[in-house]
Amino acid sequence: MNAHEDNERAFVESELQKSGFPLEIEVSSFLEERNWVVVSSPSYHDYDSQTRREIDLVAVRTLNVDSRGNKLDPYELHLTLVMQCKKSTKYHWVFYTRPRRDDKIEYEIGLGYTDFIEFARTRSLLPYVFPSLAIQHELQYGPLKAILPPPVARGLIDTYQMGIAHPRNLRCLMAGTKSVSYEEVPKREKMPEHMKIYEVATGLLKATISEALLSRRMMTLLFENISKRLPQQGELKWPINLFLPLVVFDGKIWKWVKKAERTDEVLLQVTLPSPNYPPPHPLVCIVGKERLFGFVTEIEEDLLKIADLVNSNLASLNQQRAIIEESITGPMR
Repeated sequence: MNAHEDNERAFVESELQKSGFPLEIEVSSFLEERNWVVVSSPSYHDYDSQTRREIDLVAVRTLNVDSRGNKLDPYELHLTLVMQCKKSTKYHWVFYTRPRRDDKIEYEIGLGYTDFIEFARTRSLLPYVFPSLAIQHELQYGPLKAILPPPVARGLIDTYQMGIAHPRNLRCLMAGTKSVSYEEVPKREKMPEHMKIYEVATGLLKATISEALLSRRMMTLLFENISKRLPQQGELKWPINLFLPLVVFDGKIWKWVKKAERTDEVLLQVTLPSPNYPPPHPLVCIVGKERLFGFVTEIEEDLLKIADLVNSNLASLNQQRAIIEESITGPMR
């Protein structure tokens, strides 16, 4: 390789290192080594702009057993990280924080989740309670039919109410610095659109909601197969899905209370004023690159504890499942 080619390669590497692509590859490799299923550059439909957009990574961890190896059958626990990887040596991200009581977090956010109970209840009540959303659902998925009679649907208890899909069960949602205000330094007017905190966070929220909708579409197929008594391909699994939007930022992160202090972890509350994306919206986790290893380790440990909660609530889950199946097909065998 001659000197000219060496200079060209050095130039290309230098330019790429300014972007988030090497970071994206590093993060995806790290997660795959820890047995996450990682999809690079998945797209989602933005219902505000009516365009397809890309997200950097979607990583999924699935558990079929709890921390002691006990099977969760017939339930399956999934945690999906919807991720953006950003790098900046020029722009610092600054978050204006204020003290908040940790026990108030459930009133400020909802952890993104869907499960077979919540799906059956919402699907059954949608035409009665949210007619505008029902119309949108029909445009996306076709004619909307209630799975359960409304009185039965109203009596169901989902995994949030059981304390399984609850924000307090993920340590990252309780321990981080929470913020509703933020800016980039230098000022964000001079910053590229794809690096602005608001654009990154709202894009993540939309992609996270898109992932939740996809999981609901899969549950539509599950319930249709049950109602038609179609044979299952393999063992039937009843899903419990958790969703967490996450930014990995390779750059300087600051929190401001009375003065600027360096940090490596912030939980950001973003207002998404759109009829296409009704609240509640989950908090967006923003984590410094150097914090990612410990952050993911904590998430994995917490997910095992959530699996323990699934196991300890098997009787209640089975009761809800029996109510749903009996309403669809008659008494469970």
